[in-house]
Amino acid sequence: MSSDAILKIITVTGGERTEFNSRAHFERTETGFKLGYLLDGDEGIFVMDGDSAVLVRRGSFNMNAVLKVGVPSVCEIEEDGLRGSLPAKTFAVRRRSLTGGEYIFLDYSLAEERYRVTLKITFA
Repeated sequence: MSSDAILKIITVTGGERTEFNSRAHFERTETGFKLGYLLDGDEGIFVMDGDSAVLVRRGSFNMNAVLKVGVPSVCEIEEDGLRGSLPAKTFAVRRRSLTGGEYIFLDYSLAEERYRVTLKITFA
């Protein structure tokens, strides 16, 4: 089943809060769901797969990360022809169904906890 949704992402990194709103395409999968959206002209994809979350961005800035509590992972990034990766540590991946939508909470760090990030994602 797929449908259109209204997406809201709140990000807090180092005490700085940003908010992003967009239309999104929602698709339910066997183990969760997939959201597709546009972010500053780039394609954004968020996948909830069981107890792990996948963050993907493609365009002028590319990023790929799989986040799962207790499993070491890597955030791969590419911008302006430069490519690299940062170790990622996941503290929380939580999902709660809301009336007509979903609430996702992610808490993770990059570069050995130098950058702590929390994401709150809601859509309906």
